[in-house]
Amino acid sequence: MRWPGKCLPVVLAVSMTLSAARRPGDPLKPGYNLFSRDDDVQVGKEAAAEIRQRLPAVQNPFLQEYIARVGKRISAQSEAGGYPYTFTLVNEKSINAFALPGGPAFVFTGLLSIVDNEAELAGVLAHETAHVALRHGTHQATNANLIQIPVILASVLAGNSLFGQLAQIGIGVGANSVLLKFSRESEIEADALGTHLMAQAGYNPIEMAHFFEKLEAHGGPQLPQLLSDHPNPGNRVRAVDAEIRTLPRRSYGFVTGDFERAQRELGKTPAAKAAGLREPSGSYRQLKGRKFSFSYPDNWQTVGEPRADSVIIGNPQDGYGIIARYFSPKHGRTDLRAATDDLVSRLRVQPRGSPRRVQADGNPALVTQLFNGELLTVERPEGLFYLMWIGPNSAWDEIVNSIRFGN
Repeated sequence: MRWPGKCLPVVLAVSMTLSAARRPGDPLKPGYNLFSRDDDVQVGKEAAAEIRQRLPAVQNPFLQEYIARVGKRISAQSEAGGYPYTFTLVNEKSINAFALPGGPAFVFTGLLSIVDNEAELAGVLAHETAHVALRHGTHQATNANLIQIPVILASVLAGNSLFGQLAQIGIGVGANSVLLKFSRESEIEADALGTHLMAQAGYNPIEMAHFFEKLEAHGGPQLPQLLSDHPNPGNRVRAVDAEIRTLPRRSYGFVTGDFERAQRELGKTPAAKAAGLREPSGSYRQLKGRKFSFSYPDNWQTVGEPRADSVIIGNPQDGYGIIARYFSPKHGRTDLRAATDDLVSRLRVQPRGSPRRVQADGNPALVTQLFNGELLTVERPEGLFYLMWIGPNSAWDEIVNSIRFGN
């Protein structure tokens, strides 16, 4: 029998002990847990079978292999704990990902659609892998159910389903499950261990922090489910940077080279189509505005009159598409960078990093990376011309190269 008997008061004492604040570089170990590692694997396996009935897997072999490849690179690191990790992409437009105890992890198509690079995706997977390795789910279940858990574990020895028994006391995989909804202390630990896993895998760990803070900045009053289950533990960028400084020096920059293709393939999934997203077709037609023109995907629709000052192209239902128009800076004609900064402020968009210099029809231009797209700005006699692209970036270069100014 696995009943702890006289150990129960000790369990209560341990669970009620307040741990000291973790410092960067401190060892990372799982907390007190009545479940064994094998129990974690069993819970995860049984819960994953239920998840797969609720959330259909994406029927795209390339995307599934891509997610698994990035996940495997993270979970193969020694600090991941050696669990039988699996990574599955499911058709769900919500911005979320989660990992069950013992290793089964699920990524939603909605999350894959908004990561800006492979390192951000790896950061989410590293964070989820860290929760598994540190056994946060069953640790929290232990603390929340100190009396019932020993009885359940004893009954499992008689051949009962472990996950089924847990579900009877409210520990399932639904909303607010203790297996999936983490404390800020757990988030601090997962960020720290995720930093280690990313660094060891060759990805820049700071991208993990950037992604979570990007979601926080743009979530508004309705936070994505990912943030609801993973509360912000504080200044993530500063904490991750401090953790990086405790690690051996490494060169970052690993990529599989398949991120761009994954974004293109994603537009073909049922979830993307159900949301009304229309992936650029690969064929283009010409649009002429007032003293500007450019090519756009021929399966997107235009809003507005031809040769107008302002043009919108895309699908209004999902917000993906192009906005092209002129802008008058509040201080009149200034240099390109100052005018772009003024525009960004007026649009109330969040830039990611400094703008990069490019050419548009032979004119100096700036490209500013946004949360989910790109912003091109060019000084013209008519004012600051800007083209904002929101959505998958598979057609961005084609559009920028096609821009022409004049009558």
